[in-house]
Amino acid sequence: MPSQPTEPSPRGIQLSRSVREAIAPPIPKAQAWAASYTPPPNTSASHFQSAGADSNTEKDTGELLNLSQGVPGDPPHPLLLASLAQTSADPQSAGYGPILGERALREAVCGEMEFVYQWNGNGDTSRRDDGERQASGEDGGAAGVDAIGEEGTVSSVPAPTQGEGPPTWEEVAITSGCNQAFFNTVMALCDRGDKVMIPVPWYFNMLMTFQILGIQPLPLPLDPSNSFLPSITAARDLLDSSEGHDVKAIVLVTPNNPTGTTYPPGLISQFADLARERGVVLLVDETYRDFICAPRPPQLALAPLLPALRQDLSSTSDRLFDRLELFARLVTSVRGWSVSAQGGFFSYVRHPYIQDGKAPVPSERVSEVLAKRCGVVTLPGSFFMPERGSSEWRSLEEQASPLVEDRWIRFAVANVSDEVVSKVPGRLEMLNGLAGELGWTVEDD
Repeated sequence: MPSQPTEPSPRGIQLSRSVREAIAPPIPKAQAWAASYTPPPNTSASHFQSAGADSNTEKDTGELLNLSQGVPGDPPHPLLLASLAQTSADPQSAGYGPILGERALREAVCGEMEFVYQWNGNGDTSRRDDGERQASGEDGGAAGVDAIGEEGTVSSVPAPTQGEGPPTWEEVAITSGCNQAFFNTVMALCDRGDKVMIPVPWYFNMLMTFQILGIQPLPLPLDPSNSFLPSITAARDLLDSSEGHDVKAIVLVTPNNPTGTTYPPGLISQFADLARERGVVLLVDETYRDFICAPRPPQLALAPLLPALRQDLSSTSDRLFDRLELFARLVTSVRGWSVSAQGGFFSYVRHPYIQDGKAPVPSERVSEVLAKRCGVVTLPGSFFMPERGSSEWRSLEEQASPLVEDRWIRFAVANVSDEVVSKVPGRLEMLNGLAGELGWTVEDD
């Protein structure tokens, strides 16, 4: 991903060097691909139809399928809409509120954390997974979480030790989205030049935070063959390496963006133990567990409703799980395509294209053609990786990480219907059909 332009703005204002040298937001590039798509003229629905589609499959008329946005597709719950209408009508909700957010919502968040993580009298936790399906891996065991970050919330205090309970409302802050929560937390914890260990692929806005604040990301490569789960052994080895000094924090994102992988409680517990052992902070971002955004009127509207919304959140999670299962079944029916990991809002898909006899086609090029020629908007895995040639990229090469193959694409399914998902395999087969024209070869698994 390119850095920001170095020239002054049109009004002659010179931005700070850290802002200028930060990566440019990649989303506008995907939006531009979408804008350039035109459905092929004079084609029947069968032009896009998958060879394996049955008679009940939704007919594909060639409209743009946007699977790039990691946002919910369902409208807010009626209880929240009614409460929001009531609180928005109160003139007091338009005034300044507490700096760290409304106390009622902060108390409600603590109650939800206690419910989700089931703190017992000894300060230990057992993670609930109502409606939540987790990735399996070699790591498992007892549950435990150091910190929780929902969309708009963050608590970066250490996990309760023996005899302590769940976080109190004073330890919770409500922010305008998780990007602000992450930026504020890293700014509070780290000085310029410090390091933060973070699994790669990573969410690109986190890299922007590091670059603007002068923090050095320490990549922890994930293994595609292990569902992109982070390895506690690799993390320990990285901390013990020459690169591991001055690490102030370890970041985990679960359900992960972009891979969708949900980390088992035992794995999070092991990272919590490692963080305590090394005296660093563990930051756990759970944006895609419960997707909630809270400016002031919604804060006031949401505070009394969180327990009442538990069943709705669980039902939404079940529907998303079923849609991911449908997506995986359909995508893997297309020659060469496979799902490496999925969960939360996302499916992380491995494309089958190689060029020049052996080199994988870069994910950005595949996503571009998929959008421009086939009308499916996605985000390439390269958007979630270090820049080629950077020190972080060279570190991946030195570790012989398969991530440098750059052949994964993120599909977001939360904001689309099952009918839209059913049209994806036909578009992928269409792209397979274009491979020869593009100089690509479809590599079978």
